[in-house]
Amino acid sequence: PGNTWRYADSWPPAHTEVKRHLGAEQRLSETPPAAGSEAVLRYTFDPASPCPTRGGGNLNIAAGPMDQRPVEGRTDVLCFATEPLAVPLEITGQARAVLFVSSAAPDTDLSLRLSDVYPDGRSFLMAEGMLRLRFREGLTKEVLMTPETVYPVTLELWPTSVAINAGHRIRLAVTSSNHPRFDVNPGTGKPRADGEPMRVQHNAIHCSAEYPSHLVLPVPVTPGTP
Repeated sequence: PGNTWRYADSWPPAHTEVKRHLGAEQRLSETPPAAGSEAVLRYTFDPASPCPTRGGGNLNIAAGPMDQRPVEGRTDVLCFATEPLAVPLEITGQARAVLFVSSAAPDTDLSLRLSDVYPDGRSFLMAEGMLRLRFREGLTKEVLMTPETVYPVTLELWPTSVAINAGHRIRLAVTSSNHPRFDVNPGTGKPRADGEPMRVQHNAIHCSAEYPSHLVLPVPVTPGTP
């Protein structure tokens, strides 16, 4: 499937929201976390060595759906993936992630990249999103984080329309930078200033019945007319 145009009277087309839950084994699962389960997945982001931009909707640097494996292999990236799909899955609309996040720093970024993983391991970027967490309550309001407090964060990804074929997997990569497309968060709670020290950020994604971090995919109810 794929390689066809879809037509609809409105955007997004009629769809159902399919959830995939982030789990302790870094999987995206249809099954929500069991009651009493608890998982905290941690990573350390050093703003002096930011996770680089690799493809995407860029203007003056290399753009497009590039293979994300060089990014996904970094120690400051958490990757969550489905099992290989038994049947093709169409995603048409705007995906989003609802993550429960904590940090030892007063501010950090969330950078998400959604990929189509081929059977041979190639991981092609489909959509991405970025949020500075002091703006998690809106871009006109700055609210710093209390260290080690868990916050629910909703992050929208690009609108897209794509068919993921059988045998492929869906992968969500979570990190704290997409540089140089976005400026690096110094982790201090203030805008970055030349000469001022930056702070290493110890971040965590919580995945449990109490903190059910999940990915939401828009799946068309009835595919549009090709």
